[in-house]
Amino acid sequence: MVLGEAHSFPVSISAVDVNVIDARLSKYWVYGQNPNEQWSALISFPEWANDPFYYQNLVEGKGSAGHIFRRYEELLQNEHAPPNLEGFANLIKDNWYQCPICEKAWESKGGSEVITCPGCNEKLRRP
Repeated sequence: MVLGEAHSFPVSISAVDVNVIDARLSKYWVYGQNPNEQWSALISFPEWANDPFYYQNLVEGKGSAGHIFRRYEELLQNEHAPPNLEGFANLIKDNWYQCPICEKAWESKGGSEVITCPGCNEKLRRP
């Protein structure tokens, strides 16, 4: 499943249409299987992998499915830095970073490779 430009929710695509540039799996993903379907398996975040109705709820805008999806979308997009991301945040001390562009300083305790400056919204590599 991928988040397509034409959709606000993930859609299935064929593996031949994917160019893998980083084969690392996310630490947020788990294996799930629908016990009612012999050949149905899913690698996704726990709320989706463990709830056979999650995707339907997401597409139909029911419950907290959309909020959960957007939270994981941000975590996954920042977890591993893309190869073309060249800028680094400056580590000041402990969990404090400074943007080399706008010089804004902020605290970030997450473990992702990418952090976003709250001043100018620039995505930077965590040193």
